[in-house]
Amino acid sequence: HHQFPGKGRIFELVKLFAQIFFTGHVLACAWYWVGLGKDGWVDHHIKASEPWVSRYVSSFYFIYATITTVGYGDIAGLSNPERVLSVGLMVI
Repeated sequence: HHQFPGKGRIFELVKLFAQIFFTGHVLACAWYWVGLGKDGWVDHHIKASEPWVSRYVSSFYFIYATITTVGYGDIAGLSNPERVLSVGLMVI
């Protein structure tokens, strides 16, 4: 007899995914903000005409490629503040 996991376990799983998403969101916003500087990654990888959703997805993609240690290298820190944030993300 197999029993469906209790509501408490489902809630904990949903809470975990929400925390993971929220952390990624905050870090993606920080990465984008740091990249807005002169000659930052935004200037090199994002067209000025691209909508905010594309900018957000690019930031979110970088964050999860970095913190999961995959780090594809297609988006990288170009300025010192970007590199400092990147190193901090790698330590996490």
